[in-house]
Amino acid sequence: MSFKEFHFLESIPDIIVALDIGRSTSRCALYLGPKRDQHCKDEHSCRTFPCETIPSKMLLNNNVEFMAFGSEAIEIYNNYSEIDKRKYIFFDSFDQMPHSSFTHKTCPEKLTITDKSGKQVSVQKIFTFAIKCLVAKAFKTAFVNYRNSRDDVLCVIALPCDSSNVFKQCVFDAAIQAGMLKDRIRLVSNEQAILTLCQEKTEIAFREVEHVIFVEISRRLTAISIFEIGNNSQLKQQAEVCMVGLGGDCVNREIITFMKDIVGIDVWKTFQTNNSEDFEKLLSDIETMKRNFSKHSMRLHIPKSLQILYEQFSGLSFSQAFIKLPFQHKIRFSLEHNRLIFSKAFIESFFLPIASEMLNKLKTFVFQYFHLQPTVVIIGGFVTNKFIQELVYDDMRDIRVLIPASSDTVVVQGSLQMGRLGRGIEGRITRFSYGIPVAVPFINGVHPIELKKSYDGEDWCENAFAKLIERGQVVRKGDVFTLQVFTTAIDPSLALQPLITELVVSKLRNPSYCIKEEGCAVLGRISRHPPATGWPKLWRGQIELVVGDENFTLKVYNFTTGDTYGTHVDFA
Repeated sequence: MSFKEFHFLESIPDIIVALDIGRSTSRCALYLGPKRDQHCKDEHSCRTFPCETIPSKMLLNNNVEFMAFGSEAIEIYNNYSEIDKRKYIFFDSFDQMPHSSFTHKTCPEKLTITDKSGKQVSVQKIFTFAIKCLVAKAFKTAFVNYRNSRDDVLCVIALPCDSSNVFKQCVFDAAIQAGMLKDRIRLVSNEQAILTLCQEKTEIAFREVEHVIFVEISRRLTAISIFEIGNNSQLKQQAEVCMVGLGGDCVNREIITFMKDIVGIDVWKTFQTNNSEDFEKLLSDIETMKRNFSKHSMRLHIPKSLQILYEQFSGLSFSQAFIKLPFQHKIRFSLEHNRLIFSKAFIESFFLPIASEMLNKLKTFVFQYFHLQPTVVIIGGFVTNKFIQELVYDDMRDIRVLIPASSDTVVVQGSLQMGRLGRGIEGRITRFSYGIPVAVPFINGVHPIELKKSYDGEDWCENAFAKLIERGQVVRKGDVFTLQVFTTAIDPSLALQPLITELVVSKLRNPSYCIKEEGCAVLGRISRHPPATGWPKLWRGQIELVVGDENFTLKVYNFTTGDTYGTHVDFA
């Protein structure tokens, strides 16, 4: 399955729902077109409704039946005892989603993700539940009756650009299971969605840009990748680096560590265990403060339950915890409003070490491609903070940098825009080379001796890679790749043997042989049984590989007998 082109021959769909199911946060957005009056309960004009954000957390029972998604999932789960928690399946995030695994041997139904206790669940099930919840959330926001609107809905789902085709097929099937119509589902890449929105909303003339570096700073990692922009804004990935553990959560951990030091580890653990709802609210408030601070001071609401626990354990009032601190002039507690008040300079001290490390690694990557004069586009909740934006622009003043407005929602907004424009990626950039194993006349000193075979009194080199498609090549629906072949069966023992044609993939651009050492694996095969009289002594034919929307069609033509054989093979 590809991120494929879609141009509407009719008017733009009246309802477009865009989904971004992220590692730590998922988002949905809805667009209602001019005919929206029959769908909507209110009297607003045609418009795009605000993006809805939901934590990527999911709770299932042990029968893998859906219970909750988002904040509700963590609230329910935290209310269970440690023993009862073992009876459930809980995902604190979708960090382990296997979107880019080389899994051509795995069918979409067998892709799995592991929860925090080690239980494995079908990825297709997880996405089915998530898509259902996000679509319902989007429609609820707009007061739209979804059941009466289903046939009018175009569902656009954003995925990482390096997602394997098995993963894409898995998500596509999940969307169908969630109630979307098959011909009204579009998969787009995160990067293409970002580029689309930037082309529409910024002053940077992306048509004059040949290379763009996308930087996504999520809660738990930072991903950097460089793309070449081709015709029709087509993206071709050239390199990528992923820094796991270096993300926005690093700042949260610093603030939490500070809080633990203030109240004591015993108080903190008791608070986390006995007051789970207040604990999650405090974590949410820390995230909000981290993203939004830009004034001279910032305020963090301290739950009353934490204050009481501190007083019980220490014998001191909560406000007394800060009196003897060396930085007490930078932080104080307001008992009247139950707020901890930080000076701006003190909060910035939590950010600087993390931001400096990120920027150093980003600059190291960028300078490798500085000669290409790339534009750097940075997204993620971490860079919604004005202080971080100032650091980035100041530290990278010699590089063209763009931090889109609402950088944490740019993917879902761009996906919505792609739906409205009827725009998608024109073709699929192949991640592997595709070829057929063939036999060629053996040449001593050229071909490996272990591949030498004798047929009909002649020496042949087996398993030579006859390339049909090269890795990195752009293919489009309807493209046909052919290979002229011939087969001999002069030896009577060969006349009655089945013939097998295999489609092989390789990680190399130009593999010589269909062997494991050259990154090769069999993707699909056609087996043909001989006629009752046996194969002709010599027959000629053609192998044909046809690109479809969701798979290849592999065909073998026997021009001598007039027979045709075919099968469908999923993309690698």
